[in-house]
Amino acid sequence: GPMHLAFAVKTPTVSFFCAASPKLSGPLENLDIHNIKKVPLTCSPCLGKSCLDAFCLKQISALEVFKKIIPHL
Repeated sequence: GPMHLAFAVKTPTVSFFCAASPKLSGPLENLDIHNIKKVPLTCSPCLGKSCLDAFCLKQISALEVFKKIIPHL
């Protein structure tokens, strides 16, 4: 979606991954302008898109998001 379009037009991004792997679905080049945060899976096997409570994403605090975004402003 929007993240892949941003990668294509070389727009700096901040991306968060838990169930997906940034190596498979993240930017393949220009990693210097893309800030990626990968959090560990907290459930096994991963329920992915059918997960009712994305606990793995809740591990990322608002402060952590803020700190990753600031360099891009």
